[in-house]
Amino acid sequence: MGQPVWRWIGLIIVLFMSVVLCITIKNIIYFLSTRFSFSKYYSNWKKFSWLLAILILLPSTAFFLINYVRLSGEFREVFTVLAGISFYLLLAWMLWVLTDLISNYITETRSLFSGGIDSQFIRISFRIVSIIFIVIILVFGAHQLGFPAYSIVAGLGVGGLALALAAQENMSNLLGSLVIMAEKPFRVGHTIRFADVEGKVESIGFRSVQIRTFYNSLVSVPSREIISSTVDNMELRQYRRTKLIIRIEYDTPTEKIEKFIEGIKKIILENEHTRKDFFQVALNEFDERNLNIVIYLFLEVPDWPTELVHREELFLEILQLAEIESIKIGSPMGILDIKSVPKNTNAKLPGD
Repeated sequence: MGQPVWRWIGLIIVLFMSVVLCITIKNIIYFLSTRFSFSKYYSNWKKFSWLLAILILLPSTAFFLINYVRLSGEFREVFTVLAGISFYLLLAWMLWVLTDLISNYITETRSLFSGGIDSQFIRISFRIVSIIFIVIILVFGAHQLGFPAYSIVAGLGVGGLALALAAQENMSNLLGSLVIMAEKPFRVGHTIRFADVEGKVESIGFRSVQIRTFYNSLVSVPSREIISSTVDNMELRQYRRTKLIIRIEYDTPTEKIEKFIEGIKKIILENEHTRKDFFQVALNEFDERNLNIVIYLFLEVPDWPTELVHREELFLEILQLAEIESIKIGSPMGILDIKSVPKNTNAKLPGD
């Protein structure tokens, strides 16, 4: 390749020394990185250490080979171009790894859930920033190496526009995810309801939101559909509504009905989990079989399982009150009370 033997020997010696120095610098950087609180990302730090060590030694090694070993001819030109391309590609790669390390560090120091909205938003923000800088580095590097970088960028702009039009749906989903991450209408673990989907949010991705329904299926909803729909975040409720209709028999004395209603109000007021400033207990309706008492109240509970527990406690207290006051709970409309059917064998049931 037009090089004397001594230059090949010098090239081998310089490259060998560069590799030894590179390994040494990499180990020093990696050792220092393990002293930080975010050193648990060892694989990323090891990759970053290698890239930084190579980037430190690559320009000096190329300079020494060109100016002191004096590579010449076409081999020198090819070596110079390859060294320049390697430098800018490695610089772009190191920037990508560095932004990943920074986003992980922020997520760890703020104790954010890895699958949550905040951590996802931080990651995608750093990814977008790193992509912008990587494009700038590659275009600048290509221009410095003599490639028609700006013509390529112009061609990529036209091609990117065509690609964006073809991937319009995916882009709208990505923008929808960014809106969800920025506005935070719900978080991972929240129970939401929109359209005909109701369940707990398991993850928020760049394209869709994963929702675990109450019948244990996993529904993937495109992000653009969520931001264009009305979402009911049931997790942010301070109070949970409870509505109950108690049916009592028509022959119940008025005094007992009034006392029963006042007793229910007292139960609600004495319960520590009920809203005291707004509830209703009243004789509400006369139907074909019973007198209907409506109970309308709100429970201050954090989640649905807790709501079920306190509703049960409240209902049991009401049933105990009915037993104490000798209030007979009637049957719902449309249900035949077998106890009221005469024992006479000639008696006919309704519809006979």
